[in-house]
Amino acid sequence: MIRLAPPYPNLNMIQTYVCQVCEETLAYSLDSPEQLSGIRMVRHLTTTTDYHTLVAKYMSGFLSLLAMGNTKTRFHVLKMLMNLSENPVMTKELLSAEAVSEFMSLFNRKETNDNIQVVLTMFENIGNNIKRESVLFTDDDFSLESLISAFHEVQEFAKELQGKTDGQKDPEADREN
Repeated sequence: MIRLAPPYPNLNMIQTYVCQVCEETLAYSLDSPEQLSGIRMVRHLTTTTDYHTLVAKYMSGFLSLLAMGNTKTRFHVLKMLMNLSENPVMTKELLSAEAVSEFMSLFNRKETNDNIQVVLTMFENIGNNIKRESVLFTDDDFSLESLISAFHEVQEFAKELQGKTDGQKDPEADREN
């Protein structure tokens, strides 16, 4: 998976590897097995906060995969982004106008419940980071109105989704009772 890549003089060997994996993953054909393998690898690399800032440098590429990829690609990208959302340092990256726009577009198209659940978990993580005040924003960072609007949309969608899942109780469970 790793080819010759531009040198990264200020990074150690593992950090260089993370950058190469991100670059190659984004360069592979959309939805290809190689790309999915790379996304899964990045997803696993983001289970700890050690490489979050490196992966965040490739955020726009991963967001474009979210916009153009198939369901499986979107799922793995979302799981990777969910890992990032657990880190308060990444909150600003995940609340960029481009990111919020992509997340909201998932609610406006037919999307799998698994993918929607991941987005809802991301927003919950981001909300928790903000509630803990572990994220400091300056006035220049974001338009507060657009963030409030996005969170209200997500909240409404979550209620609607919860209503649908409550209405779809497991028929097997009902028979056992």
